[in-house]
Amino acid sequence: MIRLRNKPFRVSRPAVLLLFGGLLNMAVHASVSGEEGEAEKVLSQTAVDVQRLRQQAEEAKNLTEETKAKILETYDKALAQLEAAEEWTNKAAALDRVREEAPEATEVLEKELKADLPEAKLEVPEDASLDELEQNLMEAKLDQEAANEQLIKLEAEVTRRRERRRKVPELLAVARQRLEVARGQGPKDGAGSPKLFEAQRTLQEATILASEAEIGALRREVPSYEARTKLLTLRLDEALRIQAAKEKEAVFWQQKVREGRREEAERAAREAREALLEVTDASPEVRQFAEKLASETAELA
Repeated sequence: MIRLRNKPFRVSRPAVLLLFGGLLNMAVHASVSGEEGEAEKVLSQTAVDVQRLRQQAEEAKNLTEETKAKILETYDKALAQLEAAEEWTNKAAALDRVREEAPEATEVLEKELKADLPEAKLEVPEDASLDELEQNLMEAKLDQEAANEQLIKLEAEVTRRRERRRKVPELLAVARQRLEVARGQGPKDGAGSPKLFEAQRTLQEATILASEAEIGALRREVPSYEARTKLLTLRLDEALRIQAAKEKEAVFWQQKVREGRREEAERAAREAREALLEVTDASPEVRQFAEKLASETAELA
């Protein structure tokens, strides 16, 4: 956990940029608190101060355009590093939170899965119209699609975690190398400009801060996955059960719609035939056509 003047603070976007951002006159020394990537720093300036210094440099009249451009670019890089530090710190906090919540969530879901999944009451209302049957079918298909999407999402999460487990060690190595480089490279002479020297020191310390935050988050990632392995397996089981239930509902309403359409077609054919036969003076040809139409309509149904 990174501290400001040895006091813990709650992570938030404004707070991190405000509290982590201060880098001018920052104590370069970082005392590691037992775990790599977690350091205590005393920050004497804030991101607001860095932005203010950037604005002062932009408005300065005694700087060459070349020097001013370098200062502004350096401060922009420093602020970007502070934003990265915020993101990594928030990610580390999120990983800690889900790891701590995993045992309780696993226990709750495990108990739920021991019971039978409530089945939907599949009944067709009396005198239900074809439109009502088709509406039920559409809703069932939407539920089925949602269940399929959830299952696909969980299966993708299994794949993502497997890939991240393989990739995290490489990312850690890169972040540690970046941290060593940042610690070993002091500010340049600033080409004779104290303001440029100051900006370079700010960037160096911001890079150190971001690298330490990244390492802290990466070190938490795999343990977080391990703590949630059983929970993910249970969620997959739940998703499979829901998918099967929703598929059963969709098949039921599909069958009812098919039956309803057949009945509708048969009724239409019967009514058409009766209407033609009601013509008292209908010729034998018309009567023959009516019989043929009714027969063909019935076959289509």
